[in-house]
Amino acid sequence: MKYLETKYEKDSAKITLLITLIIILLLFVVGRSYIDPPEEFGVAINFGTSNVGLGKVQPKVTNTSEKVIKQALSDTQLSNSSPSENSNVTENIVSDDLSEEYIRIEKEKAKAAKQKQLEEDTKAKELLEKQLAELKKKTEEQEKINKLNQLIGGIKSSESNKSSGE
Repeated sequence: MKYLETKYEKDSAKITLLITLIIILLLFVVGRSYIDPPEEFGVAINFGTSNVGLGKVQPKVTNTSEKVIKQALSDTQLSNSSPSENSNVTENIVSDDLSEEYIRIEKEKAKAAKQKQLEEDTKAKELLEKQLAELKKKTEEQEKINKLNQLIGGIKSSESNKSSGE
């Protein structure tokens, strides 16, 4: 049983074999490149099972955020005592030689001064309330941060000493 009987069949078989070899050689030479080892995709997660980064010397941790909150509290307490509370205001009105109009003008001036004092007091109270609201907001944020740090293992704050572990 002869597969290639004629000259044309032999020539076509030779041409087919030559083309196939050329294609296979091109695939090996110009083929697809790959990286060894392959690239890793995604996020690396440390589950704490490795000993990388552990050392015998641990850095000293000082939490200065608590100091800042205490200082802010003391500053607001100092600002609470305003100098606008002057209860020793006395009026010396001598009415012997004064006319009624002069007395009326003096009373209007006194009312205007009291009105101005009340306005200053309300402004001071509003400012104090704003400061207290800001301080309350800051302390709530700090409490949230502390709770989150406790939940995830106590991440060190950036305010700690500059020394680091091994």
